[in-house]
Amino acid sequence: MKVPREIDELMWEVADDNGNEVLLEQFRSRYPEFECELDKRIQMVVDLKGSRPSKMPEQFRPSNEVRNFGPSRLAVVGVTTLVLCSLTFAAYALVQYQNARHIEEPLIPPSVIFTPPSYVDGPTAQNEQQDPPNAEQEQ
Repeated sequence: MKVPREIDELMWEVADDNGNEVLLEQFRSRYPEFECELDKRIQMVVDLKGSRPSKMPEQFRPSNEVRNFGPSRLAVVGVTTLVLCSLTFAAYALVQYQNARHIEEPLIPPSVIFTPPSYVDGPTAQNEQQDPPNAEQEQ
């Protein structure tokens, strides 16, 4: 059933002021067809007022304590320095290794190198007469 706007507002006022019996009896005698609706609204207001907390919860207050999560700045700086030094040393060692591979120094000094006679055209009389180098003479 549709309740007119003026009666609806009056019904909420009567339901809100539940302690006033005179106002309640006047409304029931004037609008008997809305008595059931008035009882529902009175019960709703009583339930809503009864559901209020007896004490208001405390207001949130953030603590002054500062929480540090993760490593400290000093540890981060130390680890970063160690990593950079390691990378620098690795780069230096790599360059030195590459340079050492490209040095073309003979393994045996030139005075010790022995070149055998060439036999392309066959042995010559000169090569046959030559004595092989003697190890005792060099010492």
